Amino acid sequence: MENSLHNPTNHSLLPSWNLLPSYNSTSPSTNSSRRSCCKWIGIVCNVFGSVTEINLTSSNLKGTLQYFNFSSFPNLLAFVLTNNSLYGSIPPQISNLSTLTNLNLGWNQLSGNIPFEIGMLVSLEVFWVHNNSLSGAIPVSIGNLSSLTFLALEENQIFGTIPKEVGQLSSLNQLYLFENHLSGSIPSAIGNLSKLSYLDLSTNNITGSIPKEVGQLSSLMLLHLYENHLSGSIPSSIGNLSKLSVLDLDDNNFIGSIPKEVGQLSSLMVLFLFTNHLNGSIPTSTGNLSNLENLGISDNSLTGNLPENICLGGKLKRISAYNNHFTGSIPKSLRYCNTLVRVNLKDNLLTGNISEEFGVYSNLYFMDLSNNKFGGELSGNWGKCPKLMTLNFSNNKISGTLSPELGKAIQLHTLDLSSNLLVGKIPEALGI
Repeated sequence: MENSLHNPTNHSLLPSWNLLPSYNSTSPSTNSSRRSCCKWIGIVCNVFGSVTEINLTSSNLKGTLQYFNFSSFPNLLAFVLTNNSLYGSIPPQISNLSTLTNLNLGWNQLSGNIPFEIGMLVSLEVFWVHNNSLSGAIPVSIGNLSSLTFLALEENQIFGTIPKEVGQLSSLNQLYLFENHLSGSIPSAIGNLSKLSYLDLSTNNITGSIPKEVGQLSSLMLLHLYENHLSGSIPSSIGNLSKLSVLDLDDNNFIGSIPKEVGQLSSLMVLFLFTNHLNGSIPTSTGNLSNLENLGISDNSLTGNLPENICLGGKLKRISAYNNHFTGSIPKSLRYCNTLVRVNLKDNLLTGNISEEFGVYSNLYFMDLSNNKFGGELSGNWGKCPKLMTLNFSNNKISGTLSPELGKAIQLHTLDLSSNLLVGKIPEALGI
């Protein structure tokens, strides 16, 4: 083994590693060599002296797998070389590790294709090759890995389409393909993955619409599809994902309205739909999202009022709805939502008396309501927000004088009230 893997700075790690003898040999000397290797760092053996685990995570190894004698490890269960400096391709001979359940080669410099022979590792449960420079397509043979629960191919240069054979991975719990060069559409067969909890296909070149079969992923907790070229409307079937806590569809080309069925996602904590082409009003059913903490719907063409019960659950921390066409006043539930830390509603058509719209927020650090149609006088309550750092009410119709109480916001470093109808002097307490 030392012939293909070496540690250039810490020779004590692999003091006597050599290619292991063939397990076909039954000579006493072979048995002795086999048992002695069980004392090496990173090696685990069973009671018969057969190697069952090789784990050299973060061992500063450099080398290739081209000369690795895979056939010398017929009982290997775990092959873990993550976070090293391995380069070159994954040899097709890796298929000789027929008992392997855990293969982790992530955080290296591997290149070339994922070999078709990977599909022969039918006992594999965990397959990590993330953060490498792998290219080529995902082999269709991957559909043979019926025991696979975890598949991480993210942050490589993999291209081509997602093979429909992925839908055969009936045991799969987590699927990470983000930050590659994948194209084509999401196969409808992905709806067969009834045990899938985490699906991340973000930052690729995927096109087409979200297949309605995604609504069959009854165990799904996280769905990341952001930064692709997806189009069409958001399917109403997405409302079936009762366990979903994170839905991120931003930076795509979705059109149409937000389906009212989104309001059925009772476990949802994060809803990101920004930078699309969505229109129509936000369904009032979003007020049912009592666990919602982060709402991002900026950079669309949404109209109407903000949902009246948007903070009914009392957990909302961040809301970004800028650059839409929202009208009306701030919902009462948002006015008294003391969990808020960041609010950005700029570039809309919102109205109302600014002195009545908001209260005092113990954790708020950012508030931007610029480029709207708010009127009235600015309340001194903003000076009672101890963490407030940015307050931007520019380009509205705010009138009256500035309260000296604003000077009590000791963390405030950005205050923009330009292009309003203010009169009088700037209070000395503001230190301007």
